[in-house]
Amino acid sequence: MSPPRMRTRGQAATDYLLVLALVAVALSVGADSPVLRIVAAIADRYERFTWSVSLP
Repeated sequence: MSPPRMRTRGQAATDYLLVLALVAVALSVGADSPVLRIVAAIADRYERFTWSVSLP
């Protein structure tokens, strides 16, 4: 006998959301996390871009 369809609907979405949340936490934990390194690289590039645009 299979379980009712209403109770199992959305289970995969919940599983994917949980895995995605765990991956996001894993990437953002630590002093030198990949997320912080990407943000720092973007900030550096933006600073260089605005400096070059401000030249006469």
